[in-house]
Amino acid sequence: MKQHDRKNKAYENIFLALLILFSFVIRLFPVDTSYFFWDETVYLQNAQYYAGMPASYTELNIRPPLLPMMLSGIYSLGLDAEVWSRVLMAFLNSLMVLLAFQFAKQHSSKAAWISAVIVSLLPFHILASKWVMTDALAALISGASVYFFFRGIAQVPKAKKSNFSMQNIYMGISGLIFGLSILVKFTSIIYAGVLFLALIYLIPIPSWPAKLSSLSAPLLLFAVFAILPMVPYLAWSHATFGNLYRPFHDAFHVVAENEPTSLAFSLWSLADFFGLFIVIFIIFAFYNFHGRKSYSGNFSSFMMYWALFMLFIKSQVIFPIVVIILMLQAQGYSRAYTPSIGFENGLRQVTKDASGFLRLNIADGSIVYCNLNCPVIAYYSKMEVRQIHDFPNLGPAEHVLILHDLREPRVYARQGSRYFIANGQWEANYYNYKE
Repeated sequence: MKQHDRKNKAYENIFLALLILFSFVIRLFPVDTSYFFWDETVYLQNAQYYAGMPASYTELNIRPPLLPMMLSGIYSLGLDAEVWSRVLMAFLNSLMVLLAFQFAKQHSSKAAWISAVIVSLLPFHILASKWVMTDALAALISGASVYFFFRGIAQVPKAKKSNFSMQNIYMGISGLIFGLSILVKFTSIIYAGVLFLALIYLIPIPSWPAKLSSLSAPLLLFAVFAILPMVPYLAWSHATFGNLYRPFHDAFHVVAENEPTSLAFSLWSLADFFGLFIVIFIIFAFYNFHGRKSYSGNFSSFMMYWALFMLFIKSQVIFPIVVIILMLQAQGYSRAYTPSIGFENGLRQVTKDASGFLRLNIADGSIVYCNLNCPVIAYYSKMEVRQIHDFPNLGPAEHVLILHDLREPRVYARQGSRYFIANGQWEANYYNYKE
C-alpha cells in the first residue's frame, strides 16, 4: 500500500511539474520586449540603481525594494535585462499554480487539480505574469503567507511539544513571507486584515480563550518574523530619507490620490480578467457553503462568502451574461498575446520614438524635463529626466518637453497630438521652437 502511495505521489509531482512548466511557457512566449511601460521602466531603473549602475530616473521613495533588488542581479551578471526580466517574472508568477494546488489539496486531490488548472489558464494572470510589476508577484507571496498562516492555525493539539513546534514553524514562515510581501508591494499590508478575519472565522467563539492562549507564542513569532525582513530596509530608508517610514507614507499618498474606480468598471474588469471562471467559482462556492467540517472548509467558506458579497447578491445574476463573459474571456486571451507596444492607440510607439529622437538629437549631459511618461522617456533615451507638474496654459492634448543644456533652456511643444499618435511618428519638424 505504501509503495502504491509513493507511486501515486511520484505521478502527482510529475504532472504538477509539467503543469507549472506549461504555465511558465504560456506566460513567457513569445518573449515581448517591444515596450516597457511606466511602472516597468521604474522598476528596471531602480534595479540599475541597486546594481550600482547609473539610472536616468528612479522612484526609490515610493517603490518597494524587493522586486528591483531581484532584478538587479540580472544587471550585475551583464545579461539582457529586457529578456531576462520577462523570464524571471514568468517563472516566479507561474508558481501561483503550485500555491493554488497546495491550498486546494486540503479539500481533496481533485479540488487541487481543478484549482491549479484554472489558475494556469486565467487570461489576465497570463498577461500580468509577463509584466515587470509587483501585482501578480505580491499576490503569490501574500497568498503563500495566508497558506502557512492557515496551516499554523489549523494545527490540532496532539503531542504538545511536537505540535507547538510545528505551529511555530508554520507561523514563523508565514510571518517571514508576509514581511517579504510588503517589501514586494507596500499595499500587501492589507492582507493583515484578511489574516485577522481568518483567525476570527476559523476559531469558534466558545474556544477563543483556550485557543488564543495556545496561539500566543506562534502569533508573537509571526509578528517578529514579519518585522525581521523589513529591518534592513527601514534602516536604509532612515539613512537615505531621514525617516524610517518615508517610502510607506509617500507610496500610500500616491495611491490615495488616485481617482476612485466605478463599481461598473470593476465588475467589467473582473469579467474581462477571469471570464468563464467566475461562473465556475460561483458554482463551487455554493456547493461548498455547507462544507464547513474542517478548518479548510471553514476558511474556504469564509473566502467565498466574502467574494460573493463583493460580486453579486444572487447567483442568478451571473447566468444571463455567460455568453458575454465567454466573449470577454476570448478578449482577455487575445490581449495576453498582444505586443505591449500595440496598446494605448499608438501612444507607446510615439513615446519610444520620442526617446529615440532625444537620444540622437540632444546633446549628452542635457536634462529632460517632462510632465508625461517620464520614466519611459528616461529608460529609452538614457538621459536624465526630471518630472515637472505645472505648465501655464497647458491643454489636455499637448505633450511638452523642456530640453535643457548648459547654454540655454529650449522648449519644444509637440502639436497635433492625435495625428502623430495615430501615425506613431516623432520627428524634429514636429516640434515648434519657442524662445
